[in-house]
Amino acid sequence: MKSIYTELSSMEKGEDDDENSLLSVSLLSDDLVKPLHTKSIKKKPFSLCRWLCLTLAILMGFFLFTLLTITTGTIFWTRHQVKRLTVKGMQDLPQPPLPVAPVPRAELEIFKDEAKLFWDQMRAGIEPTQDFVVTQEHMNGLIAHSDFLRGHAFVHVSEGQWKVDLALPVDKLPGGKGRYFVGEGKVMTTEDNQVVTEITPKHSIEGLDFETILSMTMAVFYSTDRSTLRNTPMLNLEYGQFMNWLVPQDWIDRRGNLINCNNIDKHDDDFDRRDCQELMAPLGRLESITMQDGKIVFTPYRNGGNNGPERRLEESVGLKLPSIQGFTFARRVLGGLF
Repeated sequence: MKSIYTELSSMEKGEDDDENSLLSVSLLSDDLVKPLHTKSIKKKPFSLCRWLCLTLAILMGFFLFTLLTITTGTIFWTRHQVKRLTVKGMQDLPQPPLPVAPVPRAELEIFKDEAKLFWDQMRAGIEPTQDFVVTQEHMNGLIAHSDFLRGHAFVHVSEGQWKVDLALPVDKLPGGKGRYFVGEGKVMTTEDNQVVTEITPKHSIEGLDFETILSMTMAVFYSTDRSTLRNTPMLNLEYGQFMNWLVPQDWIDRRGNLINCNNIDKHDDDFDRRDCQELMAPLGRLESITMQDGKIVFTPYRNGGNNGPERRLEESVGLKLPSIQGFTFARRVLGGLF
């Protein structure tokens, strides 16, 4: 019995093995079961457009960072300079700090019309019948009608000198709230007919090696062509100082006439040579600009025959003027007041 049972068991076991083998073969041959294949992931190439966008982003970031750095540095530098050049508060001065000398607006309008008429006549080559006079009252009247300058500037005119007292608020500058620049500006003529311009603070400034913030010495004169008696205004810088910086002497010697119209770019859209010549022509028709007590007088050349300007000049100052390369030096005049 045991042997028969063992044989039957082995037969059944064999049949099960055969069935499992057949099942495995059928499963492997089934189309639904496919071997596993891993797909290879291909990396996309870094396109030129992406390179350009990345480069542009880096450049923009660098530009913004640089701009922010420069702006921040400029603000801090300006705050430092404002504190150096100004004083805090005006407790020791009246309010407003300087006198106010108002002039009726109608009178100022008449003055402006006279100034415009004089300038238009000079531009047109018409000889004005009268000198143009700017009084100290006119200048202070214009200041009194200015929202910024009213009570913060006052003009004095004396023989050979124009001076303005200043107590200017700097509230709109970084670090300038409640601070003022207190000083004076001067335009003076010297004995050798030079024009000196100075801006001097009333208080000491840390690190400043000079008494003035700005100082310039200029020779302002006419060069007159003997054949045509045509006057050309000349402005030569002889000395210049701003803060602790001095204008190099070699630059002064090389530059020459600062208002030479030939040095202006003829392609400049805002101000070309023709505009410069139109501006210089009326100035060339002025014989003198003199500062007297309480007023500044603009005197035009008037008809005096051949060599009239030269003769009147020699008679007025009692001096024979030298000539250089066909040009005759005429009377040095004050320029750049306004």
